Amino acid sequence: MSRPLAKKIRNSLFVLFLFTLRLIIFFIPLRAASAAGALLGRVLSLVLKKERDIIFKNLEIAYPGRYGLREKRRFASDNFANYGITAFEFLKVNTWKPEAIAKLISGAEGIEHLEAAAAEGRGVIAVTGHFANWELMSVYLSLKGFKVGAIGKKLFDDNVDRFVFKARTTTGVRIYDRDRPSFEMIKGLKNGMILGILSDQDTRVESVDADFLGVRAKTPSAPAVLAKKLGLYIMCVGLLRKKTGLYKMTVNRPIGITEDMATEEIASIYNKQLGDFVEAAPAQWVWVHPRYKSTVDYTKIKA
Repeated sequence: MSRPLAKKIRNSLFVLFLFTLRLIIFFIPLRAASAAGALLGRVLSLVLKKERDIIFKNLEIAYPGRYGLREKRRFASDNFANYGITAFEFLKVNTWKPEAIAKLISGAEGIEHLEAAAAEGRGVIAVTGHFANWELMSVYLSLKGFKVGAIGKKLFDDNVDRFVFKARTTTGVRIYDRDRPSFEMIKGLKNGMILGILSDQDTRVESVDADFLGVRAKTPSAPAVLAKKLGLYIMCVGLLRKKTGLYKMTVNRPIGITEDMATEEIASIYNKQLGDFVEAAPAQWVWVHPRYKSTVDYTKIKA
């Protein structure tokens, strides 16, 4: 069997599993779905050794010597539980009305900063990361009356891509392709749109090196470049899950930008604020991503 064919079959089976799981989750309460997702995540933390080792190495890079092997295993279990909750929750709530989805966010500290920008008619780059169920933020803000857009990338399968795209755009949120510059996006920003950009991973986009959790890391430069070029605000936004299962969104005050500030300097500021969100609820961030792969040799890090 050829490699492309094997990949196509594997993706098709995954899509079948995903939609079957969605059907099952549809019939159970949200709290039960979240508990099931957490349990599945903890089981996967024992099975997916490669991904678990990335978590261990990331912890050692960011916090050298802080965690022993037992603590790393417990942390990985909690981290995978977070992924399970997020996935099952996403499959569950995308069948709800947007108003019901938005109610999962029980508080929005600092939203007055976005309201002030909207009153000015000034666009905002909302720098955020993969915190808990980050997808909820755009739904919440759109229902609050803000013009909202987000940058994303095409997923591995067209069916999954359409499924996720529909869930993201149900309240009028505009999704812009990460790999295709859009004049519509620029026009929206000039007319006061909030554009969410996930800036906490090492990807193929234009980047600079800036500290993240105290370690140099490849960091997307688009927030800084767009803000300076178009005269936009940059605000860091985070979403963290509370013990109740509901969420709290935090919008930080705008980053002060001057004409003489270098892109690296601005990126360092939003990296610091994103890092603060991570440290507020460490297990709710995507430690399974090799955040430092461009600046650190992972083969030399002992898991």
